[in-house]
Amino acid sequence: MAAILYIGLLLLIASNCSAVTATTETVPNEENTTTETVPNEGNTTTTTTTTATATTAKSIIQLCSYPEWNDTYTTLAGESASAGSSKSELSNPHGVFVDSYDEVYVADTGNNRIILFSPGKSLVFENKGVHYFFEESKSGTIVSGFTLKGGKGNDELDSPTAFFVTRDQTLFIADSGNARVQKWKLWDKRGYTVAGGKRAGATLDKISMSYGLYVDDENNVYVSEHNNHRVTLWMADDTDVGLLVAGGNGMGKLPKQLANPWGIYVTKNGTVYIADFNNHRIQKWAPNAKSGLTVAGDSNGVAGSWQYQLSYPRQVLLDQYGNMFILDTGNNRIVKWPQGWTYGLPVIYASSLNSAYGMHFSGAGNLIVADTSNHRIISFSIACPKPTNHVCQTAIWTSNFRVLAGTGTNFANSTPLSSPLYVAFDARENMYIVDEFNHAVQRFNKNSKTSITIAGLSRFGGNSLSQLYNPTALFITHNDIMYIADNGNKRILKWSIGQNQGRIANGANGSRVPLNQISQCFGIYVDAQSNLYVSDNGNHRVVIWDGRNTTNGRLVCSRAS
Repeated sequence: MAAILYIGLLLLIASNCSAVTATTETVPNEENTTTETVPNEGNTTTTTTTTATATTAKSIIQLCSYPEWNDTYTTLAGESASAGSSKSELSNPHGVFVDSYDEVYVADTGNNRIILFSPGKSLVFENKGVHYFFEESKSGTIVSGFTLKGGKGNDELDSPTAFFVTRDQTLFIADSGNARVQKWKLWDKRGYTVAGGKRAGATLDKISMSYGLYVDDENNVYVSEHNNHRVTLWMADDTDVGLLVAGGNGMGKLPKQLANPWGIYVTKNGTVYIADFNNHRIQKWAPNAKSGLTVAGDSNGVAGSWQYQLSYPRQVLLDQYGNMFILDTGNNRIVKWPQGWTYGLPVIYASSLNSAYGMHFSGAGNLIVADTSNHRIISFSIACPKPTNHVCQTAIWTSNFRVLAGTGTNFANSTPLSSPLYVAFDARENMYIVDEFNHAVQRFNKNSKTSITIAGLSRFGGNSLSQLYNPTALFITHNDIMYIADNGNKRILKWSIGQNQGRIANGANGSRVPLNQISQCFGIYVDAQSNLYVSDNGNHRVVIWDGRNTTNGRLVCSRAS
């Protein structure tokens, strides 16, 4: 087989398209333009058109078009990861909020307080309204709830579980132990009640335990009532009684019901997105609607780990494109779920999380998580790689090409390629080639014609974990993990770029029919949940290996089916 890799350049010569560019996305409109036809006395009709524009909510995050997040994290607060009451420690933090100054507020529930962590600084003293900070301190500053034991005074809190910070740095706090919402101006010594405060109850003048608050531009407060299975709205000019917004029909799975709702997000027009915790779904509830619409998870309330499922979701946020970001606690992951999709895309797997209760975006787009049972706040940093494979609709390619790698001559066990079978690119436009007869995977960095062997380092065939034998296919994940079809060894190797060896993802048990074996393989795919799909050519089937199971696969389809 000629050892040359011919790759035609994607030269765009269409008159309407001069370059490959990323697509432009627009913010989805929550409401459609409606036309109402009203009969009048003269048998003619007058048409009145009302357009409701869904402008972005004031706290909406502006993300790049194709964000990715690092699976490793940085600890922002509570570095000891154990409960404590000093200003550098936390105890079961339930909520986290990042304001427009990138200051991190924490509902330090076990210590009955809200504590502020400013980047690299903490409050030392105040003089005549001026606040003085000391740089490079790991300590926070208590801004609400000034007694550790908690209480019901206006300067106290009792088990604060959620809160919201407005643009003018006013805090609205779900003071759950007191069954009330407190409004607390930053640096004030006390707050005052704007919802509830009459002991926990189910009538509309009372609230119950709350794990979600949202405050609109007019300081109207939406309260997610966990134990009352409803969301209520408390108007800024009426703090005596709330209005029913969603649920309120008892605990259940019907579209008109909720089951222990958790976090909420409210759009400009009043559409409420609800993390319906015990129904394992996200409900979208339009203004004045009698029931909700399931927009993520199973509408029948079934938990699961597949991409179309959720398990005990605790928080939902929206970006400027309308994508939902869901804290899928039962699966230890954060999921991006685009509007209208029937499944989500996990963006973070974090097995180190321990019952995370809250989540928020920083101004840069980092995901900030309240890792509750680890008594800390952690940050997953964002990256915005250059998008690939985005081609305009009128693209045309020429029939000319140029050689990117190879010489046209078969050279086994040497620098040139020998029977290259597969090519892939990473987000940085580096090219990866499955070099079959050299028993290796070669990388050509962008604009380079020199190869770097990154798997099969001995360049001799073998069956150790540092060797390959006639590899045939490759898949590269967003975090630079290669899945290699090691065809001669009847296995798939999972190989982190930069490592000297891989580990077995599946196979290596022979080439017969049982689902713990594979035969000839020329195609593999890894989804966002790390589930591995194998085109098992020799057995005439496609098999999936769950990301947590390297022993046996499951049949997807076969010749017999």
